[in-house]
Amino acid sequence: MPITHHSQLVCYQLGARLRQAVYEETARPGWQKDWKLRDDLRRAARSVPTNISEGYWRYHHRDFAHFLDIALGSLGETEDHLETAFVDRIIDEAPKATLVALIRETRAPTLNLRDYLSRTTAPPRKHKPSRRPPPKAR
Repeated sequence: MPITHHSQLVCYQLGARLRQAVYEETARPGWQKDWKLRDDLRRAARSVPTNISEGYWRYHHRDFAHFLDIALGSLGETEDHLETAFVDRIIDEAPKATLVALIRETRAPTLNLRDYLSRTTAPPRKHKPSRRPPPKAR
């Protein structure tokens, strides 16, 4: 079945899970002592699914691949902010390890899709992409 909405992409779904997990972690009290780091971490995590989504709605593969590159950079930035938080004793090893594992899980399909798009071209456009709401989760 063809993908008709960005929310069907595995890399988007994982990026959205990462965003949610980061928001849940940074809502804990320890993060109040460094609100700038908290906000930077949230912004980096939020950027991952946002850029995947924006890239999906670009027609040309090269444009989509560019937005996936930005999402990959945001994954690296998110991981670095977590390391800083660990060194600063804001986050413990276990929650950091869980988030880093999710970052790495998100990175693989994002890289695979980016590599695919980089070596292919978009087919001729027969119609505009669907503006329908995403399919319901099963």
